[in-house]
Amino acid sequence: MEKIGVFIDADNISAEMAEEAINYLVKVGNIRFLRAFGNWSHKPPGWKHLANKYGVETTHRYNITRTKNAADISLAVEATACLYGPLDFNTLAVVSSDSDFIPLIQHARACGKNTIGIGSQKAPMSYTRQCGHFHFLDSYIKGEAIAVTH
Repeated sequence: MEKIGVFIDADNISAEMAEEAINYLVKVGNIRFLRAFGNWSHKPPGWKHLANKYGVETTHRYNITRTKNAADISLAVEATACLYGPLDFNTLAVVSSDSDFIPLIQHARACGKNTIGIGSQKAPMSYTRQCGHFHFLDSYIKGEAIAVTH
């Protein structure tokens, strides 16, 4: 059974899609921890509900400029630290459609972790191909569960 560490890019995905991702991952294995990163200043109430319902640990980062996303960097740094820390997980799941996480996925695989990407069909193929498995949420919500495994 997979022991999954989940990292959610809350600036890239809706609370509804994040909940669908959690529901999908529960079927895949045992979620060991859930962490979401984003600018929580103006998030809709659905995020607060999600965090309380599933025990999601949230990390707030203000966007310093329009083109740089401090939350993405925080997610990548935290996930990398977890790869070397005492947390017991064998699968890294990144919930985002953002190809900026390709180096994180590559590094996790090099460290011997299984990798799961979860996002929308707008995710670049260069990102989805790097993940050991990529699950497309927008098709799942429409009832057409589409995924690719590499």
